Amino acid sequence: MGMIQVRSRPTRELVKRQQSIRQSRAGGNVAHRRTLPEFLEAPEINALIRVATHTQAPLLMLLQWRAGLRVSEALALKGADLALEDEQPTLRVRHGKGGKDRIVPVHPELAAGLRSFLAFSSVRRGPIFNVSRSTAWRWVKDALARAEELGAIPLGRKVGTHTLRH
Repeated sequence: MGMIQVRSRPTRELVKRQQSIRQSRAGGNVAHRRTLPEFLEAPEINALIRVATHTQAPLLMLLQWRAGLRVSEALALKGADLALEDEQPTLRVRHGKGGKDRIVPVHPELAAGLRSFLAFSSVRRGPIFNVSRSTAWRWVKDALARAEELGAIPLGRKVGTHTLRH
């Protein structure tokens, strides 16, 4: 005859320890990892770009959106990193995440914006932007406030420079 095994309810300590083990195996908080990142729809991003107050802000936002660059990658971009005259325009990201370089295809809208910027600026090989991360963040926050005032973006959205990548 087989033996019947009785299972007792796990204690809170055991449950917490098991959750901790699962989280560490998954690389972090499991519940947090399942949430989607905040993102904006195309009309909302276009509204941000339209209402940006600083002259370089629209180009920075366009770079992050259309090329998927992190703010530090966009701010480190130099004129020498752009290959806009090729059949497929590209840009080189130097020292991206993990210190890796990569080549990124350039969206036609972004290529047009970069060509226009280069035509009317003195930048050829040097940095395209000469601002800090905090300034870039402020540009996005200012544009967000204006877009919310105009009703183009619902109030209370958590939008920052990283949001433009998604």
